[in-house]
Amino acid sequence: MGKHKVLSWITAVLLIVGVAKSENILSLMKKYEEESDLSKKTKVESLGHLVTFTRKDLELMHAYTLADVLKLVPLNNFLPNKYGVESLINPGSPLSISLVYRLYIDDHEVSSIHTYSPFLTYDRYPLDNIDHIEIYYSAGAIAVSNEPSQMIIKMYTKLPRRENASKVRVSLGTDKSYGLNFFSAKRINDYSCYLISFSKSYFRFPKPYINGNHISRNQSRKDLFIKYRYFDTRVEFSASDVDRDGFAGRSLDESPEHISIDSLDSYIVLTQKFDNSVKLTASYDYQNRKYDEENKASDGGTLVPDRYDPLNPPVSFTEDLNFHKFSFSLDKKINKEKNSLFMGTFLRYYIQDVTDNKYRTTTGEFDLKGDMFRVKHFYIWSFYAEDSFNINDKNLIIAGLRYDKFKFYGQKSKNRLNGRAGLISFVNRNFMLKGFLSHYHVLPSMIMIESSVNKRLSPMPSTVFTGEAKYTFGKNSIRLFYEYYRVKNIISYDQTKGGMVNTGKSGNFHGYGFFFRREIGDYTNVELNYWITDVGKDKYSPERGGYLRIGGDFDRFQIYSDIVYRGSYKPYGRYVRESFDLKTAVSVTLPRDWYLKITGENLLNKGEKIALRNGVFSINYRKITVTVEKVF
Repeated sequence: MGKHKVLSWITAVLLIVGVAKSENILSLMKKYEEESDLSKKTKVESLGHLVTFTRKDLELMHAYTLADVLKLVPLNNFLPNKYGVESLINPGSPLSISLVYRLYIDDHEVSSIHTYSPFLTYDRYPLDNIDHIEIYYSAGAIAVSNEPSQMIIKMYTKLPRRENASKVRVSLGTDKSYGLNFFSAKRINDYSCYLISFSKSYFRFPKPYINGNHISRNQSRKDLFIKYRYFDTRVEFSASDVDRDGFAGRSLDESPEHISIDSLDSYIVLTQKFDNSVKLTASYDYQNRKYDEENKASDGGTLVPDRYDPLNPPVSFTEDLNFHKFSFSLDKKINKEKNSLFMGTFLRYYIQDVTDNKYRTTTGEFDLKGDMFRVKHFYIWSFYAEDSFNINDKNLIIAGLRYDKFKFYGQKSKNRLNGRAGLISFVNRNFMLKGFLSHYHVLPSMIMIESSVNKRLSPMPSTVFTGEAKYTFGKNSIRLFYEYYRVKNIISYDQTKGGMVNTGKSGNFHGYGFFFRREIGDYTNVELNYWITDVGKDKYSPERGGYLRIGGDFDRFQIYSDIVYRGSYKPYGRYVRESFDLKTAVSVTLPRDWYLKITGENLLNKGEKIALRNGVFSINYRKITVTVEKVF
């Protein structure tokens, strides 16, 4: 079926409006939100189009890291960029640093202060302390994302009162990777409880051989998470320390002699609730990034924006940067018979200070620590309001506005208005329609401004429409999804000018998704997904993909398997074949609360590959991982 026929079919479905006299829309929405245990208390259908990985899903999948989940996200690719960081990117997009994905641990956003991308530190975040994950296709969402985004990923931590147990996990892989984790969550008394999780892990990946060097993106990490709750007051502390090899980095020949990236992300957040309708949050984040790269002048050296001279190129680049974020937010919910109003305000203040920043050429060393063009601080203040109103028993409309005022160091303050409207309609008990229209502005990141030609960049206006139709019959459900994205004044790197610029150009793409799910038993199901876009095969990442997932719980045994498909594409004139990444997981419950788990990944050895200018390379090994867990 052609894309135009698919679009016409989905449009026709979205125009269907039925009138029925059964339960009201709030009751029907509640039924949709009771598909899983704890996730039914956190997911909000009005935020956007939702993909949920429940606790049972994560257990069946042997999802030990965030990467195990993100590789399944439909209508997106999850690939390593030139620094080796596994990142979500739009179909067809270059393997770059993502701007429009927001990652939360509970209600705290953990995206990078410098780049906006969360993946440098969190691509392989361990999930031992995570209960479930919600992924919202929610472009320009008002009620959750403090800054405009295309997708919101929310990881909800486990409830200590519910766990009241401790666990030790040890994982060993045939590729010499490993994971060691300790987790404990206990109820102290009737009004207080705690959770603590500590993990140490190491991940190995294939090392392409380019221009006489093996380039590596191996990663070692340590993660600590602590949560304490006292009545309606919650305190959370997190620290993740990640050391990785930097893959191709900035080197012109994509083959550095040496490269390393060390990143530390830590935060503390205090949340106070009042009468279940008012929430006050205050937080402090500290992030540190150390980068060190060397590449010979005869190989083209290392790219330093605005400083690169092909006759005398930089042969080394070093930086040690510190970032601070102070954040305060206050929001309130007002629930009436016909509508629910959510309103609030937040202030974020970002600071950058430099410990070390320099580059060296064959003629000498140059210090960039006092660079006058560096963004030393930045703030954004917003006020937002969103209302969900019942037109009648079957139709709910959502409308929201957010006013943003922001200022980058050395520039005048600016303001932007973002808007979003949506409709959720229950034609009957089995058929739901959902659609959203958003207009919002994607702000440039600190690093983009510092790498720009004039040290000035304008936000990118974005208009997005998304539509979904879901039909449930018996134990089966079918979902059809459509999305249209249009971005104006795109920011990109201009090689002739030697920096980032607002190009004045616009871009758009259409995406179509099909989902089928059948529940065979209480914990046994089959799920099929296929998605396609119109970006073309000559882009930098696949334009289509999908998966087939099968999982079941059989008393003491759990069995799960998925195969993730990505279509072929042709970047840099190089053909990258289609991929079929097969994973199989088997769990056995042993006496005295011991668990044995065996996971096979890339079993067909036909997993995804990426293209650099120097060739096409595999991104993952075929491997078997053995895991032993003990619950106390």
